Amino acid sequence: MKDDYYQWLFEFYVKAYRNTSVSFCVVGRIPIGENVFVNNRIQKVKKISLLGQEYCSGEKKKHGSFVRVLFLERTNDDVSEFPGQIEYLFTHTIKIGGVKRVSTSAFIKWFPAYHSSSNQPLADQDLQLWDKGFMEEDALCIVSVHHLHSCFALTMHKMQSGTQKHLVILLSRKVVT
Repeated sequence: MKDDYYQWLFEFYVKAYRNTSVSFCVVGRIPIGENVFVNNRIQKVKKISLLGQEYCSGEKKKHGSFVRVLFLERTNDDVSEFPGQIEYLFTHTIKIGGVKRVSTSAFIKWFPAYHSSSNQPLADQDLQLWDKGFMEEDALCIVSVHHLHSCFALTMHKMQSGTQKHLVILLSRKVVT
């Protein structure tokens, strides 16, 4: 894993295991005796299926890589939703208390928020506007797959001002029971 990405993965685990001592690989020395050890090796995965919904890596295939990701707000129990594109899916083995565990995560490129005085003017049509491009990559790009909610279709929308925005078309969530 690239050094920057590895540092972000380490930050991800520090947040996930905030009550635990976390150590990571440092060239020339490997910490011993810590509760959680994060190595720098990942295994990329082309696609995964969660309850019948298929999610794909966006490296080679766009279909199934545009996802809505849900998060529970810390301050109140509201759920927030953010759209992005899965750059790649990966599995990673961590050592917790001497026991190896495999976790599956996604590296998400996030869309920048759409800023307007009229917040999401197309929401009544199950459409969302987001700014073009992607936000700067950081530790928040690493997401456990249990946060993935559903896929969406993406196209461009020309505003009256002539600027282009991402138009997120919400799709029904596939669920197998």
